[in-house]
Amino acid sequence: MYILGIHDGHCSSACLLSDERIVAWVQEERFTRKKNEIDFPKNSIEYCLGVAGIKGKDLDMVAIATNDFDPNIYRIKRETSFSIEDWLREQKEYWYPLYYQNKTNNNFYIDLSKEVKFKDIKTHYPVEEIDVKLPLKDRVNDFRKLRVKHASSFLGIDSTKVFTIDHHNSHAKYAYYASSLRKKTVAVLTNDGGGDATNASVWIKKPGSPLKLIARNNCSNTGRVYRYITALLGMKIGEHEFKVMGLAPYATDREVEKSWNVFKNLFKIENNLIVPNEKIKDLFFHFRDALLGHRFDGIAGAVQRMVEKTNQSWFASVAKKLKTSHFVYSGGVAMNVKLNGVLASEPYIDSLHVPPSGGDESLSLGAAYVLLEEFFVHQSRDVDTMPSIKSIYLGPEITLKDESNACKKALEIGGFSIIDNVTPEAIAGYLADGKIIARCSGRMEFGQRSLGNRSIFADPRSTEVVEQINTKIKYRDFWMPFAPMVLDEDIENYFFIPAYTDMRYMMSGLCATPLGYNSIPGGLHQGDKTGRPQLMSEDLNPEVYAMLKEFKKITGIGGVINTSFNIHGNPIVCTACDALETMQNCDLDGVWVNNKLIYRNSAFSSNF
Repeated sequence: MYILGIHDGHCSSACLLSDERIVAWVQEERFTRKKNEIDFPKNSIEYCLGVAGIKGKDLDMVAIATNDFDPNIYRIKRETSFSIEDWLREQKEYWYPLYYQNKTNNNFYIDLSKEVKFKDIKTHYPVEEIDVKLPLKDRVNDFRKLRVKHASSFLGIDSTKVFTIDHHNSHAKYAYYASSLRKKTVAVLTNDGGGDATNASVWIKKPGSPLKLIARNNCSNTGRVYRYITALLGMKIGEHEFKVMGLAPYATDREVEKSWNVFKNLFKIENNLIVPNEKIKDLFFHFRDALLGHRFDGIAGAVQRMVEKTNQSWFASVAKKLKTSHFVYSGGVAMNVKLNGVLASEPYIDSLHVPPSGGDESLSLGAAYVLLEEFFVHQSRDVDTMPSIKSIYLGPEITLKDESNACKKALEIGGFSIIDNVTPEAIAGYLADGKIIARCSGRMEFGQRSLGNRSIFADPRSTEVVEQINTKIKYRDFWMPFAPMVLDEDIENYFFIPAYTDMRYMMSGLCATPLGYNSIPGGLHQGDKTGRPQLMSEDLNPEVYAMLKEFKKITGIGGVINTSFNIHGNPIVCTACDALETMQNCDLDGVWVNNKLIYRNSAFSSNF
């Protein structure tokens, strides 16, 4: 059977799930080249169906993640189109009157949609059919029906086969079924900025049975506080929270303690959930005033401490109440890798699985899992035999035509040359010689982490390369670290590994050992000597593994720097032509495309 999963909110995506495997899974932004794309993921759907060689009419069911969206916000694609200034304007013109003047600005989003910046934004949905003046409940209901109707029409299937799926149900099912945890009693936790009037949930998964909801609420506001602190620090909501996390370790204890007084009593744990401990009017203006005069780094350190300590208390309470030491965690807050490393080290946790890229981009697979679980139950099949993630390389492959087009264009542009039949061993030699080489080969990995097929690689033996990549290639903030890709045989030599932690997907920040810090300092955070390692084994990616083995043979070091192949603010590259365009706009030395190396003549002049 085939189930198509669709996520049409921010970071929209599609997946194709069968009862035996995950066939394909990809984000729409990789095709449209618009970061955090919001829309019906037409290109992603067509790709997924093409991989299986089927048509929409061949699908058994379709799952659309999230029941309710406000079409007035959707039509301006807020998370895609908003700048930092737009987010601040929303606070001033919409939320401040609501919370402090008891006035609802019902026309705010309608008026925005008429402005030059937003009026030409288009979606695949005919949102214009929905009356913008309808009450919220009515227009949300109409939009839900429209989404189902559009998917049904586009795919050519009966609308009775198309279902909208609760947001946190999707997060929870993804968290568990994507993992390799089976035959255990597992607590499943979700936490994010919100979806379907919920921002946290707790579930229990017992062997052989479906997930059972224990509790949910809409006031577990750790993620919401974090997002608004991101805005107050002059960074973009929904995109730059990782910058706050990266900044936090640089703060001094003195500055963190000063700001910690603002955060330390915000939350408590009741009935298996995070709830407010202090009554505050809103989550933006309250902190704007309370943190006036506080240093930016101290604020970052304090909000990171808040999310860590609150989650530690939450997980400890759930472990005690549900009598389990096994956890899975998903939702936007679970993208905080420093938090995940802290949780994995807790003594009451024997295993913690954080699936790859658990933000809303993963809802397409989660929604498909909801329907597949129901199918398994109906067929009296063991739900623990449902397919987990075996490989994250589930996106488009670099074809010979794409490779040829990129090579041809590179020669036409000038300043680039091509090496044919380049080997992983040769790439390792270039890295050891100080070159910074990107890779665009094979099927694209899913999610917000580049995991070898759409990656930028560099020698990790010095921290000097960090500044070079940040300033000349990625154009990122100076304080942001890079992550290491490490051979499976060296992972325990370079990092202190807590309870069961799946390190294949860069989802946990771990403390480096002394050997790790001396060996791969360029792949570690310089503020606290932690890293977000990706374990690489031969079965996961043979070519990249061969490169790492040769790099170790040359240098004695079992790892390299691995960062996403994109310029800051742009989606990760999808095609070889995307890769070449990125190379044109930064100082990359070369791009490894299948078995060719497109290199910058000036960077390799001394080698050839």
